[in-house]
Amino acid sequence: MDQLTEWTLLSGFALSAFAACLVGFPVAIRFSKAVGLVDRPSQRKTHIRATPLVGGITIFIAFAIVSAIYARDWLNMSMMAWIAVVLAVGIYDDFAELSAINRLAIHAAIVLGIYYTDGLAVFSIGDVLGNGPVLFTTSVGLLLTVVAVLGAVNAVNMIDGIDGLLGSLAIVSFLTLLIIAINAQAGGFSYKGFNVTDIATILGGLCAFLLFNCRFFRLNQAVVFLGDAGSTAIGFCLVFLLIDFSQGANPLISPVTAGWILGLPLLDASAVIGKRVIARQSPFKPGRDHIHHLFIDSGLSVNTTVAILTLVHCLLVLVGVSGKLFFGAHADTILFWSFVSLVFVRILTTRSLLRFAHWLGSRDQS
Repeated sequence: MDQLTEWTLLSGFALSAFAACLVGFPVAIRFSKAVGLVDRPSQRKTHIRATPLVGGITIFIAFAIVSAIYARDWLNMSMMAWIAVVLAVGIYDDFAELSAINRLAIHAAIVLGIYYTDGLAVFSIGDVLGNGPVLFTTSVGLLLTVVAVLGAVNAVNMIDGIDGLLGSLAIVSFLTLLIIAINAQAGGFSYKGFNVTDIATILGGLCAFLLFNCRFFRLNQAVVFLGDAGSTAIGFCLVFLLIDFSQGANPLISPVTAGWILGLPLLDASAVIGKRVIARQSPFKPGRDHIHHLFIDSGLSVNTTVAILTLVHCLLVLVGVSGKLFFGAHADTILFWSFVSLVFVRILTTRSLLRFAHWLGSRDQS
Protein backbone atom coordinates (compact mmCIF):
# COMPACT_ATOMS: atom_id res chain seq x y z
CA MET A 1 0.00 0.00 0.00
CA ASP A 2 1.50 3.36 -1.04
CA GLN A 3 1.50 6.31 1.37
CA LEU A 4 -1.23 8.22 -0.51
CA THR A 5 -3.59 5.25 -0.25
CA GLU A 6 -2.68 4.79 3.40
CA TRP A 7 -3.31 8.45 4.24
CA THR A 8 -6.69 8.19 2.49
CA LEU A 9 -7.59 5.12 4.57
CA LEU A 10 -6.47 6.79 7.78
CA SER A 11 -8.44 9.93 6.91
CA GLY A 12 -11.54 7.72 6.68
CA PHE A 13 -10.97 6.41 10.20
CA ALA A 14 -10.32 9.91 11.56
CA LEU A 15 -13.39 11.41 9.86
CA SER A 16 -15.58 8.55 11.06
CA ALA A 17 -14.49 9.14 14.66
CA PHE A 18 -14.92 12.91 14.19
CA ALA A 19 -18.49 12.43 12.96
CA ALA A 20 -19.31 9.93 15.71
CA CYS A 21 -18.14 12.41 18.34
CA LEU A 22 -20.08 15.29 16.80
CA VAL A 23 -23.23 13.18 17.12
CA GLY A 24 -22.27 11.75 20.50
CA PHE A 25 -21.30 14.87 22.44
CA PRO A 26 -24.78 16.45 22.65
CA VAL A 27 -26.21 13.11 23.84
CA ALA A 28 -23.37 12.60 26.36
CA ILE A 29 -23.74 16.15 27.68
CA ARG A 30 -27.43 15.66 28.41
CA PHE A 31 -26.70 12.31 30.08
CA SER A 32 -23.92 13.76 32.25
CA LYS A 33 -26.17 16.53 33.52
CA ALA A 34 -28.89 14.02 34.32
CA VAL A 35 -26.59 11.82 36.44
CA GLY A 36 -24.50 14.64 37.92
CA LEU A 37 -21.24 13.82 36.14
CA VAL A 38 -20.17 17.47 36.03
CA ASP A 39 -17.29 19.61 37.25
CA ARG A 40 -18.62 22.37 39.49
CA PRO A 41 -16.90 25.76 39.88
CA SER A 42 -14.65 26.25 42.91
CA GLN A 43 -12.06 28.69 44.21
CA ARG A 44 -9.25 26.80 42.47
CA LYS A 45 -11.06 26.51 39.13
CA THR A 46 -11.70 29.16 36.51
CA HIS A 47 -14.91 27.93 34.86
CA ILE A 48 -18.13 29.69 35.82
CA ARG A 49 -20.74 26.95 35.50
CA ALA A 50 -21.06 23.21 36.01
CA THR A 51 -19.46 21.48 33.02
CA PRO A 52 -20.01 17.88 31.82
CA LEU A 53 -17.04 15.53 32.32
CA VAL A 54 -17.74 13.26 29.36
CA GLY A 55 -15.16 14.32 26.76
CA GLY A 56 -12.94 11.28 27.21
CA ILE A 57 -15.84 8.86 27.53
CA THR A 58 -17.36 10.10 24.27
CA ILE A 59 -14.05 9.89 22.38
CA PHE A 60 -13.49 6.27 23.39
CA ILE A 61 -17.10 5.23 22.73
CA ALA A 62 -16.66 6.72 19.25
CA PHE A 63 -13.40 4.76 18.96
CA ALA A 64 -15.24 1.53 19.81
CA ILE A 65 -18.06 2.30 17.35
CA VAL A 66 -15.68 3.02 14.49
CA SER A 67 -13.75 -0.16 15.29
CA ALA A 68 -16.98 -2.21 15.24
CA ILE A 69 -18.15 -0.68 11.96
CA TYR A 70 -14.88 -1.46 10.21
CA ALA A 71 -14.77 -4.90 11.89
CA ARG A 72 -11.01 -4.83 12.23
CA ASP A 73 -9.55 -8.25 13.00
CA TRP A 74 -6.27 -6.61 13.99
CA LEU A 75 -7.77 -4.49 16.78
CA ASN A 76 -5.90 -5.15 20.03
CA MET A 77 -8.75 -6.24 22.31
CA SER A 78 -6.61 -6.64 25.42
CA MET A 79 -5.36 -3.06 25.11
CA MET A 80 -8.93 -1.84 24.58
CA ALA A 81 -10.01 -3.74 27.69
CA TRP A 82 -7.28 -2.12 29.79
CA ILE A 83 -8.19 1.36 28.52
CA ALA A 84 -11.81 0.59 29.44
CA VAL A 85 -10.60 -0.17 32.98
CA VAL A 86 -8.70 3.14 33.04
CA LEU A 87 -11.88 4.93 31.93
CA ALA A 88 -13.96 3.17 34.59
CA VAL A 89 -11.51 4.16 37.33
CA GLY A 90 -11.51 7.73 36.00
CA ILE A 91 -15.32 7.89 35.96
CA TYR A 92 -15.42 6.75 39.57
CA ASP A 93 -12.76 9.37 40.38
CA ASP A 94 -14.83 12.08 38.68
CA PHE A 95 -17.81 11.09 40.83
CA ALA A 96 -16.17 10.27 44.16
CA GLU A 97 -12.59 11.67 44.01
CA LEU A 98 -10.26 8.76 44.70
CA SER A 99 -7.32 9.44 46.98
CA ALA A 100 -3.98 9.91 45.22
CA ILE A 101 -2.59 6.71 46.79
CA ASN A 102 -5.54 4.55 45.73
CA ARG A 103 -5.48 5.96 42.19
CA LEU A 104 -1.74 5.33 41.87
CA ALA A 105 -2.12 1.78 43.19
CA ILE A 106 -4.87 0.94 40.69
CA HIS A 107 -2.94 2.50 37.81
CA ALA A 108 0.18 0.56 38.82
CA ALA A 109 -1.82 -2.67 38.66
CA ILE A 110 -3.05 -1.71 35.18
CA VAL A 111 0.53 -1.08 34.03
CA LEU A 112 1.56 -4.55 35.20
CA GLY A 113 -1.54 -6.04 33.58
CA ILE A 114 -0.67 -4.46 30.23
CA TYR A 115 2.84 -5.93 30.48
CA TYR A 116 1.51 -9.44 31.09
CA THR A 117 -1.03 -9.26 28.25
CA ASP A 118 0.86 -7.18 25.67
CA GLY A 119 4.50 -7.23 26.78
CA LEU A 120 4.83 -3.44 26.92
CA ALA A 121 7.51 -2.29 29.34
CA VAL A 122 10.61 -0.11 29.54
CA PHE A 123 13.80 -2.15 29.47
CA SER A 124 16.07 0.54 28.01
CA ILE A 125 16.30 4.30 28.46
CA GLY A 126 18.74 4.77 25.59
CA ASP A 127 22.35 5.93 25.49
CA VAL A 128 21.93 8.61 28.16
CA LEU A 129 25.48 8.22 29.57
CA GLY A 130 27.31 8.21 26.25
CA ASN A 131 28.73 4.69 26.49
CA GLY A 132 25.92 2.56 25.05
CA PRO A 133 22.23 1.92 25.78
CA VAL A 134 21.33 1.60 29.47
CA LEU A 135 19.50 -1.74 29.82
CA PHE A 136 17.52 -3.21 32.72
CA THR A 137 16.58 -6.66 33.97
CA THR A 138 12.91 -7.68 33.89
CA SER A 139 12.24 -6.83 37.53
CA VAL A 140 13.99 -3.45 37.39
CA GLY A 141 12.41 -2.72 34.02
CA LEU A 142 8.91 -3.40 35.35
CA LEU A 143 9.52 -1.15 38.35
CA LEU A 144 10.83 1.58 36.03
CA THR A 145 7.80 1.11 33.77
CA VAL A 146 5.38 1.58 36.66
CA VAL A 147 7.17 4.74 37.83
CA ALA A 148 7.52 6.14 34.30
CA VAL A 149 3.93 5.46 33.25
CA LEU A 150 2.41 6.78 36.47
CA GLY A 151 4.56 9.89 36.21
CA ALA A 152 3.71 10.47 32.55
CA VAL A 153 -0.03 9.85 32.99
CA ASN A 154 -0.14 12.25 35.92
CA ALA A 155 1.81 14.79 33.86
CA VAL A 156 -0.86 14.58 31.15
CA ASN A 157 -3.60 14.88 33.79
CA MET A 158 -1.92 17.89 35.42
CA ILE A 159 -1.67 19.87 32.17
CA ASP A 160 -5.44 19.58 31.69
CA GLY A 161 -6.08 22.83 33.53
CA ILE A 162 -7.55 25.24 30.96
CA ASP A 163 -9.91 24.94 28.03
CA GLY A 164 -8.36 23.52 24.87
CA LEU A 165 -4.85 22.91 26.20
CA LEU A 166 -4.58 19.14 26.69
CA GLY A 167 -6.56 18.44 23.51
CA SER A 168 -4.20 20.62 21.48
CA LEU A 169 -1.03 19.12 22.97
CA ALA A 170 -2.34 15.56 22.58
CA ILE A 171 -3.13 16.14 18.90
CA VAL A 172 0.44 17.30 18.27
CA SER A 173 1.93 14.23 20.00
CA PHE A 174 -0.43 11.67 18.43
CA LEU A 175 0.01 13.23 14.98
CA THR A 176 3.79 13.05 15.38
CA LEU A 177 3.57 9.36 16.26
CA LEU A 178 1.23 8.72 13.33
CA ILE A 179 3.70 10.30 10.88
CA ILE A 180 6.58 8.31 12.38
CA ALA A 181 4.58 5.07 12.16
CA ILE A 182 3.52 5.62 8.54
CA ASN A 183 7.10 6.37 7.49
CA ALA A 184 8.21 3.14 9.18
CA GLN A 185 5.49 0.87 7.78
CA ALA A 186 7.75 -0.40 5.01
CA GLY A 187 10.08 -1.82 7.64
CA GLY A 188 7.41 -4.23 8.86
CA PHE A 189 7.22 -2.79 12.38
CA SER A 190 5.09 -5.00 14.64
CA TYR A 191 2.73 -3.16 17.00
CA LYS A 192 2.09 -4.49 20.47
CA GLY A 193 -0.45 -1.82 21.40
CA PHE A 194 -2.34 0.51 19.09
CA ASN A 195 -1.58 0.64 15.36
CA VAL A 196 -1.80 3.46 12.79
CA THR A 197 -5.57 3.17 12.26
CA ASP A 198 -6.12 3.37 16.03
CA ILE A 199 -3.98 6.51 16.26
CA ALA A 200 -5.92 8.10 13.38
CA THR A 201 -9.23 7.26 15.07
CA ILE A 202 -8.10 8.83 18.37
CA LEU A 203 -6.97 11.93 16.45
CA GLY A 204 -10.39 12.28 14.83
CA GLY A 205 -12.07 12.11 18.22
CA LEU A 206 -9.70 14.66 19.73
CA CYS A 207 -10.33 17.12 16.88
CA ALA A 208 -14.09 16.87 17.46
CA PHE A 209 -13.54 17.28 21.21
CA LEU A 210 -11.69 20.57 20.65
CA LEU A 211 -14.78 22.05 18.99
CA PHE A 212 -16.60 21.55 22.31
CA ASN A 213 -13.65 22.30 24.59
CA CYS A 214 -12.02 25.39 23.06
CA ARG A 215 -13.27 28.92 23.47
CA PHE A 216 -14.30 29.32 19.84
CA PHE A 217 -17.37 30.97 18.37
CA ARG A 218 -17.53 33.59 21.16
CA LEU A 219 -17.85 30.96 23.89
CA ASN A 220 -16.54 32.15 27.26
CA GLN A 221 -16.13 28.59 28.57
CA ALA A 222 -15.77 25.05 27.27
CA VAL A 223 -18.98 23.10 26.73
CA VAL A 224 -17.42 19.83 27.89
CA PHE A 225 -14.30 18.66 29.77
CA LEU A 226 -12.30 15.45 29.39
CA GLY A 227 -12.61 14.66 33.08
CA ASP A 228 -10.10 12.49 34.92
CA ALA A 229 -11.47 9.56 32.94
CA GLY A 230 -10.54 11.20 29.65
CA SER A 231 -7.21 12.72 30.62
CA THR A 232 -5.90 9.50 32.20
CA ALA A 233 -7.12 7.34 29.30
CA ILE A 234 -5.46 9.64 26.78
CA GLY A 235 -2.33 9.63 28.94
CA PHE A 236 -2.23 5.82 29.01
CA CYS A 237 -2.76 5.57 25.24
CA LEU A 238 -0.03 8.11 24.53
CA VAL A 239 2.50 6.68 26.99
CA PHE A 240 2.07 3.08 25.83
CA LEU A 241 2.40 4.15 22.21
CA LEU A 242 5.68 5.82 23.18
CA ILE A 243 6.83 2.64 24.94
CA ASP A 244 5.74 0.50 21.98
CA PHE A 245 7.66 2.73 19.56
CA SER A 246 10.82 3.07 21.68
CA GLN A 247 11.46 -0.46 22.99
CA GLY A 248 12.44 -3.76 21.43
CA ALA A 249 15.04 -4.88 18.92
CA ASN A 250 14.17 -2.36 16.19
CA PRO A 251 12.48 0.64 17.81
CA LEU A 252 11.02 3.46 15.72
CA ILE A 253 12.31 6.11 18.12
CA SER A 254 14.74 6.23 21.03
CA PRO A 255 13.40 6.27 24.61
CA VAL A 256 14.84 9.78 25.01
CA THR A 257 12.96 11.00 21.93
CA ALA A 258 9.79 9.54 23.48
CA GLY A 259 10.21 11.91 26.42
CA TRP A 260 10.51 14.90 24.09
CA ILE A 261 7.35 13.84 22.23
CA LEU A 262 5.54 13.87 25.57
CA GLY A 263 7.01 17.36 25.67
CA LEU A 264 5.41 20.14 27.67
CA PRO A 265 3.32 17.97 30.04
CA LEU A 266 6.45 16.06 31.11
CA LEU A 267 8.59 19.20 31.38
CA ASP A 268 6.05 21.17 33.39
CA ALA A 269 5.06 18.32 35.72
CA SER A 270 8.72 17.43 36.41
CA ALA A 271 9.49 21.04 37.29
CA VAL A 272 6.41 21.53 39.47
CA ILE A 273 6.98 18.28 41.38
CA GLY A 274 10.67 19.09 41.76
CA LYS A 275 9.88 22.55 43.10
CA ARG A 276 7.33 21.17 45.56
CA VAL A 277 9.76 18.51 46.82
CA ILE A 278 12.47 21.16 47.31
CA ALA A 279 9.95 23.22 49.29
CA ARG A 280 9.05 20.08 51.33
CA GLN A 281 5.48 20.06 50.05
CA SER A 282 3.41 17.14 48.83
CA PRO A 283 3.95 16.64 45.08
CA PHE A 284 0.30 15.54 44.82
CA LYS A 285 -1.30 18.60 46.39
CA PRO A 286 -3.53 20.69 44.10
CA GLY A 287 -2.21 24.13 43.26
CA ARG A 288 -1.89 26.86 40.67
CA ASP A 289 1.85 26.55 40.04
CA HIS A 290 1.69 24.92 36.61
CA ILE A 291 2.81 27.00 33.66
CA HIS A 292 -0.70 27.50 32.30
CA HIS A 293 -1.87 28.75 35.70
CA LEU A 294 1.03 31.21 35.86
CA PHE A 295 0.11 32.59 32.45
CA ILE A 296 -3.62 32.86 33.21
CA ASP A 297 -3.06 34.45 36.63
CA SER A 298 -0.74 36.98 34.99
CA GLY A 299 -3.53 38.27 32.77
CA LEU A 300 -3.12 36.26 29.58
CA SER A 301 -6.32 35.07 27.94
CA VAL A 302 -7.05 31.36 27.76
CA ASN A 303 -6.76 31.25 23.97
CA THR A 304 -3.43 33.12 23.97
CA THR A 305 -2.07 30.81 26.67
CA VAL A 306 -3.13 27.72 24.70
CA ALA A 307 -1.56 29.12 21.51
CA ILE A 308 1.77 29.91 23.21
CA LEU A 309 2.03 26.60 25.08
CA THR A 310 1.04 24.57 22.01
CA LEU A 311 3.82 26.32 20.08
CA VAL A 312 6.29 25.51 22.87
CA HIS A 313 5.14 21.88 22.80
CA CYS A 314 5.58 21.74 19.02
CA LEU A 315 9.15 23.02 19.40
CA LEU A 316 9.94 20.41 22.06
CA VAL A 317 8.56 17.63 19.86
CA LEU A 318 10.49 18.94 16.85
CA VAL A 319 13.76 18.98 18.81
CA GLY A 320 13.14 15.42 20.01
CA VAL A 321 12.39 13.90 16.61
CA SER A 322 15.18 15.76 14.80
CA GLY A 323 17.86 15.18 17.43
CA LYS A 324 19.53 12.29 15.60
CA LEU A 325 19.75 14.41 12.46
CA PHE A 326 21.76 17.09 14.25
CA PHE A 327 23.63 15.14 16.93
CA GLY A 328 24.10 11.75 15.29
CA ALA A 329 25.34 8.98 17.58
CA HIS A 330 25.39 11.38 20.56
CA ALA A 331 21.73 12.35 20.19
CA ASP A 332 20.44 10.38 23.20
CA THR A 333 23.05 11.79 25.57
CA ILE A 334 22.64 15.40 24.43
CA LEU A 335 18.83 15.28 24.31
CA PHE A 336 18.51 13.59 27.71
CA TRP A 337 20.69 16.07 29.57
CA SER A 338 19.19 18.96 27.64
CA PHE A 339 15.73 17.96 28.88
CA VAL A 340 17.00 17.61 32.45
CA SER A 341 18.54 21.08 32.12
CA LEU A 342 15.24 22.50 30.89
CA VAL A 343 13.51 21.11 33.98
CA PHE A 344 16.03 22.85 36.25
CA VAL A 345 15.75 26.06 34.25
CA ARG A 346 11.97 25.93 34.68
CA ILE A 347 12.41 25.43 38.46
CA LEU A 348 15.00 28.18 38.89
CA THR A 349 13.41 30.82 36.67
CA THR A 350 9.83 30.81 37.97
CA ARG A 351 10.04 34.47 38.95
CA SER A 352 11.42 35.43 35.56
CA LEU A 353 8.69 33.37 33.94
CA LEU A 354 6.10 35.22 36.02
CA ARG A 355 7.50 38.60 34.93
CA PHE A 356 7.43 37.45 31.31
CA ALA A 357 3.85 36.22 31.71
CA HIS A 358 2.81 39.56 33.27
CA TRP A 359 4.40 41.38 30.32
CA LEU A 360 2.58 39.13 27.87
CA GLY A 361 -0.64 39.61 29.81
CA SER A 362 -0.40 43.39 29.60
CA ARG A 363 0.20 43.14 25.85
CA ASP A 364 -2.67 40.69 25.43
CA GLN A 365 -5.11 43.04 27.17
CA SER A 366 -4.00 46.20 25.33
